[in-house]
Amino acid sequence: TADKPGVRASLLTGNFLTTRAQARFMEPLGPLKFTGSVEAFRTDGPFPSQQRQRSDQFQIVKNDDAKSVAVAAAAEYKGLRLAARYIYGERGRPGTFPTDKKGNIYACSTCHNGSSQFGQGIKYPATSSSCGSCHMQPDDREETHRIFTHLSYNHDFGKGFKFSANAYHNEWRTTYTTRRITDFLRSDEIARPKLNQRVSGGETHISHSYKELNSVVIGVEGRRMEVSSDLLVTSAGDQTSQFEVAGFIEDEFRPLSWLSITAGTRVDYNELFGVAVSPRGGLVITPVERLALRASVGRAFRNPALSELYVLDTRGKYAVYGDNALKREWVTSFEGGLTYSLIKPLRLRVGLSVYYNLVDDLINFRAFSSDAASFFNIGSVKALGGEGEVELEIVRKPSLRVFGNYSVQRVRDDNNAVLPYAPTH
Repeated sequence: TADKPGVRASLLTGNFLTTRAQARFMEPLGPLKFTGSVEAFRTDGPFPSQQRQRSDQFQIVKNDDAKSVAVAAAAEYKGLRLAARYIYGERGRPGTFPTDKKGNIYACSTCHNGSSQFGQGIKYPATSSSCGSCHMQPDDREETHRIFTHLSYNHDFGKGFKFSANAYHNEWRTTYTTRRITDFLRSDEIARPKLNQRVSGGETHISHSYKELNSVVIGVEGRRMEVSSDLLVTSAGDQTSQFEVAGFIEDEFRPLSWLSITAGTRVDYNELFGVAVSPRGGLVITPVERLALRASVGRAFRNPALSELYVLDTRGKYAVYGDNALKREWVTSFEGGLTYSLIKPLRLRVGLSVYYNLVDDLINFRAFSSDAASFFNIGSVKALGGEGEVELEIVRKPSLRVFGNYSVQRVRDDNNAVLPYAPTH
């Protein structure tokens, strides 16, 4: 790494021929401040280049490599900031039947009917539901152009009043350069599909703090999302959109030096799913120095993504269809935990937390035929879990720290069955 006034450049390398080069600069010019950056990245990915198709033919492909280039710039004047970022990326997905150097196939026996088809051994055999790479088309690549623009303004009025506002517009344009998706419902094949997305929105909020006793934040936000693609399956053809707006308020009250109480609520409106109210509350108690106890309860939701509602895509061996009848997910969460810190003789931080979540109308994935699948609401789900973490600072200057954590959870549905795709550890 080389550092100069206003400029920093770095070069990082890793396995699989992974390389990342970055350069950043900052140049003040009177009250104006300009910043910019350039970044390039590439990797060959973990899979070997020699791979086999699902037929008797051999093919040399190199489809899990990736590369990207990003350019960003920003200008600031007092509380006003304008920023823009452009990213070009290419990404390959692991192809059909990747093999190791000994010729073992990293694929499931369901796909190729055992090792006799190619006369090779099968390494890590699995079921078709857990095997991902062997069902995908060879040399499946994506090309993406992304543009992000952001305008923000912050102002301190004094006497505890602060104002903030921002607006943004983001675009993604993706071409799946070699993918061919079969639409089993329409008996059609889509070659080189495209997926374009736009998101425009903004947010504004005002806050007030009274000494160290109380602080409150009130705000509104809104955004519009648009998707156009020949992968969409909607009554409107190849495009769809969604608008949502929300208002929120949060108050933090500190009546005692060792007690902090937080309460807030948020009201959302979505043109597809209507109104939703999300309250939450919590408290933090510090009975002794360096020990903090916390507890919280809240209710939140997740609207189905446009891809879950309308987009046709591939997942493993399946053609995956969106379902426009999906309902929003709701979760009621309860959480508690503690954090303890030591300064002498070592700087040590220990944290423990437990949680219990009740989820209604969870959106999941299931197959409805041997070749096609869709998203659906599976009903209620209960999740009980916990996490422990330890952070130890061995040396302060230069900083050297060791951090470790462990998480465990138990996720069950209404029938007390384990939920797929939810790891225990």
